[in-house]
Amino acid sequence: MASRYDGFEKNPEPTAGIGPVEYADILIHIREFNEERGTYPVEAELDERRHYRDGELRVDMTGLLGKILDPEKYGFDLSDALFAGPIRRAYEIATGRAEAKTGGNLRVRLWIDDKATRLHAIPWERIYHTHRGQNVPLATSALTPFSRYTASEKAEPKPVSEWPIRLLFAIADPSDLKPKWHLPPIPVEEEVQALFEALGDLRQGPFQVTLLPGRNGLSDELRAELQAHGYT
Repeated sequence: MASRYDGFEKNPEPTAGIGPVEYADILIHIREFNEERGTYPVEAELDERRHYRDGELRVDMTGLLGKILDPEKYGFDLSDALFAGPIRRAYEIATGRAEAKTGGNLRVRLWIDDKATRLHAIPWERIYHTHRGQNVPLATSALTPFSRYTASEKAEPKPVSEWPIRLLFAIADPSDLKPKWHLPPIPVEEEVQALFEALGDLRQGPFQVTLLPGRNGLSDELRAELQAHGYT
């Protein structure tokens, strides 16, 4: 875990010319299901002294499945379920502090109790939120790094100390998929475009992406777009 300073975190001094980044921080803890109330108790912590309790999570699994093909509706359903009541208030305070003190940088951590088994199947990384008037996936913005985890007895690892973070994305595109294995060809450009969209504005932050698109390569148009965003 990065060092804490009055509820804010700083990444270690990077080695590639990128200055240290300061983040406000919010930890949201979902506990095991409460049979009596029919909800999951939720708490939030903004710093070592500020706690928000008495939150409750209700999840409509059937309703979520019905919206899974609409990323924005699905993401806001997750958001409305998680950021409700006192937890909504905690999140609004955290985002306000981030805007005032860290340029909008807010680290969001979601701790799901290991006994809340049904919740681990939900892709919480698809949560949407409204930021500066725009609806965006929370987990794909460099301003809001998102992590989800359960409790562990192991010590927390040291933060990444070498920047930029290098990402190698290689696509295998064998020539014998159809004649030998009766499989359709790999849609290389669709896979690359999915990566491009999934990274969001992280691709212009502390990431250095190297792409190996396979034997067929990429169209000149897509290659130019990727290079314009710093891809190799």
